[in-house]
Amino acid sequence: MSKTLPSAEELETAYIEFACFSLQLFKEAANDPKKFKFAAVNSQIALELFFKYYFTSSGKVKDITKIKNGVAANDYVDFAQILNHYFNTHRLNLGGKTEFKNLIHCRNALVHRGQLTLPDAELAKIVVRSFFFMHAISRFHFGKELFSQLKMPSGLARMKAWREGVHEFVQDLICTADTPLFTCIHCQADSMVSGEAFQIDDCFDEALICLTCFGQVNIEFQTNLLDCYRCGDRAYLIDILNPQECQTYVGKCLECGVNTRMFKCSYCEEFFHPSETPPVERDQHIYCSHDCSHYYE
Repeated sequence: MSKTLPSAEELETAYIEFACFSLQLFKEAANDPKKFKFAAVNSQIALELFFKYYFTSSGKVKDITKIKNGVAANDYVDFAQILNHYFNTHRLNLGGKTEFKNLIHCRNALVHRGQLTLPDAELAKIVVRSFFFMHAISRFHFGKELFSQLKMPSGLARMKAWREGVHEFVQDLICTADTPLFTCIHCQADSMVSGEAFQIDDCFDEALICLTCFGQVNIEFQTNLLDCYRCGDRAYLIDILNPQECQTYVGKCLECGVNTRMFKCSYCEEFFHPSETPPVERDQHIYCSHDCSHYYE
């Protein structure tokens, strides 16, 4: 029976299925650490199928097929060669070459010798990076998102191995994308970045998204992001849809954690903190300055 190469659709379905299984095993490893190695094996399979899907969908399948007697054969070169070719020819890679090579070696050692060559903590970080890598590359080139197709296990954001893996990926992302990093208001992980730097589920560029729990904050419509009056970083988040008494609004700095309320001027509608700008009260309204308070005269 002659070999035929799979279609892009077949490869896409297969890599997503293995990614889903890997993610489920990853979550189960919280209670059964032995499952980290099985999550890693399935992650390596998903990653290999993803690269084959990428080159096939891009019309470059000949770049990763064997040549016999000067003719392209219906067979792929080794995954390590595919990996080298991708990272040698693509600028958008978000790191991972060394980690993914280690994943190949780990998978081969497990499958062929029954040996584990990496500790669970390192395996977990590589598995997490593989998910974000596949998601980012697929979205950028094909407009398709891996995370929107995965069945995200509940409680994943509370898992130590997931949080550490995401943290390591985010450290590379903020250097590559030159984006600020914030503490998530939902899960308290230091992994909230701008939607422009990394998008999941049609996140707006103006929004902030946490890569640990995928919680989002829409800066344009739900909140305002201001300079913190204490630490000075542009990280003070104001809940503009939830006004409190006396024209105050709940806020919290995503960097230093200070969480006192801010005022909103009745005239110019700018937010301000009383420690920096003393509020001016007139006719039962609060203003940020005497000029604003006299505007309606």
